[in-house]
Amino acid sequence: MINISTSRGITSGSGGAGLLPRFHFDAYLDDHRNGQVLVRIPLVLIGAFVLVGPRVVTGQVPETLYLATRAGVACHTGPRDDLPAGDHYHVGDVIDATKSARGTDGSLWYSDAWRASAGTPCWVQSRFTVPYDRRNREAAYVAIADSLLVRKDSVPFEDYVDVVNLLESGGPDAPERGPGVLVAKGTSLFERYPRLRYERLLIIDRAIQRLRTSAVADDPLTRAWIVAHADILYYYEPDGEWDVPASAYWSIYEANRTADWAEPVAWTAAQHLGGIDECDPDCYLSLLSHGPEAYWSRLPLGAHVGDAVALATRIVTDALTVADVGAPTRRTIDSIRASLGPVNAPEKGKLLDLLEQLERKAK
Repeated sequence: MINISTSRGITSGSGGAGLLPRFHFDAYLDDHRNGQVLVRIPLVLIGAFVLVGPRVVTGQVPETLYLATRAGVACHTGPRDDLPAGDHYHVGDVIDATKSARGTDGSLWYSDAWRASAGTPCWVQSRFTVPYDRRNREAAYVAIADSLLVRKDSVPFEDYVDVVNLLESGGPDAPERGPGVLVAKGTSLFERYPRLRYERLLIIDRAIQRLRTSAVADDPLTRAWIVAHADILYYYEPDGEWDVPASAYWSIYEANRTADWAEPVAWTAAQHLGGIDECDPDCYLSLLSHGPEAYWSRLPLGAHVGDAVALATRIVTDALTVADVGAPTRRTIDSIRASLGPVNAPEKGKLLDLLEQLERKAK
């Protein structure tokens, strides 16, 4: 019989936004088939996550795994917030829930066997966890990302960095060997799972909205984070803001256009119009080409086609307000009108009327 015995401790990192916590994990693999210990190998793993193999004990129910959805969640000695706290979780930590209980307020708690030690229980609230199925790892990480994006509180910049760090890591199960496939140790979660490329962009997009220009200039760690993601960010000087360009989202859509999650990617891309400064009519109309027009050209029956036409209507309305300053180009108007051919949204009529008004001022 192969028996795995473990002990672990959690130590804090050296501080700073985006730095990964350190885990010390001692494991011993014992072979008792001949009544003696044949192999005993101590391991120390240091990184953002701990990899532990499935633990099957005769006569016991197989483990139920969860992942922690945010950093700083406490491990309590019982299923109540007012009980003493021990370890604190990091986002993406694996939780081995061997039993559950209801708190006095009715909330659901899980007992984490992996972190319980020397008779001291470890209980964590279920609302800070998501189910983790090793056969469908992607779903757990999507759930972690979504739990961050739907938060209504004032999310600190560091919380976004935490989840981006998770998605840019290999996860708790890397490296992983599948049927004839070996995923390299350095392969990140967002590279392995296409849906996580989209989730990562959304979180980076949300994170940079939390930054002021002065914050980037004053904080070297924030500057380092910006530099690390320079391939998917651009800085618009007139507004003094960083942004994720529409092209980053469109590239994900094009690579995954048959996926059941592709349409929201296209709609997200369509809303990333970029900055404008002292725009003439053609400048406004150019926003449609990588925005709403790009959406309905790809998805004339898409779930957000009406929203895309409504967005285009607002842009063309703005173009009309400056039509006396600079005349629009007839060819551009004709191209937009032609692209609307397959679209049947009720909002289409108003947009065509505005294009006709703009055409009267065309050169």
